[in-house]
Amino acid sequence: MEDVDVDESEDRLIIVSAMLGHENAKVNRIETLYYADKEITEDYILDLLWALQDSLLENRACVQNIKKEQIHGEANIQVATSNKWKYEHGKPLVMPDLVKDLPTQMRRFHDWYMNDIYEIYHQDSLNLSLVSCWVLLEIQRCRKEGIYDVGFIDPMIVNNDNITKYPKATLKNLYKSLDRQHFRTYVLLPFHFGFHWILLVIDIKKNNIYVFDSKRGPQHDYQEAIDMINEACAKIRKQRPGLFKEKLYLRTNFPCLRQEAGNNLCGYYVCEFIHIFVGNNSMKRSAELMKMNDELLPFEKIKAIQEQLLGFINDEIINSGGEFHYDGRPLPVPINVDEEQ
Repeated sequence: MEDVDVDESEDRLIIVSAMLGHENAKVNRIETLYYADKEITEDYILDLLWALQDSLLENRACVQNIKKEQIHGEANIQVATSNKWKYEHGKPLVMPDLVKDLPTQMRRFHDWYMNDIYEIYHQDSLNLSLVSCWVLLEIQRCRKEGIYDVGFIDPMIVNNDNITKYPKATLKNLYKSLDRQHFRTYVLLPFHFGFHWILLVIDIKKNNIYVFDSKRGPQHDYQEAIDMINEACAKIRKQRPGLFKEKLYLRTNFPCLRQEAGNNLCGYYVCEFIHIFVGNNSMKRSAELMKMNDELLPFEKIKAIQEQLLGFINDEIINSGGEFHYDGRPLPVPINVDEEQ
């Protein structure tokens, strides 16, 4: 994993006051350092949310206590003020009954913090959206570094839950993704099942599937994914004769990083697997040639992944000028539930 130069942090700022859902919001502009430490970041965010909470409470008091003469301007409106909501990790950032009153962007950020950002700060298990962000990070890296023989499949589209609930639609999406990338040498699929992550590397030219599994779990745990990949490749073979053999060979007997028992850091191992695989030159990308050590992922590597992931989210997703910024417009849903009826 590449080292992150923290000294450059003061030159890179993110404006978070825009998260208020309307342009007339009277909240002081807050600038959060790109590489701010946890406590500073939380202080900034809490100041913003507490200011909004006071505003919501005042508005609620006005609505609940307003009288007829106040409506006609014949009496002053008395406004109640609130004490700051005590912040605790893993709990709402404002009073629970005020969460539903947050403006759209504030509510989105609040929900994001409660689910995704909290997990990163506390080295909890990475969910689908966070690993999907890492895939975007690596896609961007491949484009910048001129790496054209590696492709990716979004784990938000192909995962065990979708295979179980929407097998037809998931197979269709997997087929389309592989077919669009048939010219590549490798296609990487971070695969989530149960509470575990593995990395499946499809070697198109050699008809292999490499399984990078930090827990060395049994094959039957992810057999449905292997079967669906083979089914998708069979469909491609009919359209592009000679591209795939009848069945891809499963490769699991090679050294790779081993996860320590009793933790849920498998998502970080998958991020590191991807980063190492993409970083090797084309002659050393197969699992047998990478010579990855059969050892634990060092704590420094986990911290580097956290830093790189949050940096990417800040620069490329939250930032309105980022390549993957979402401006709120409706997006097409890849899974068509109607197909499963």
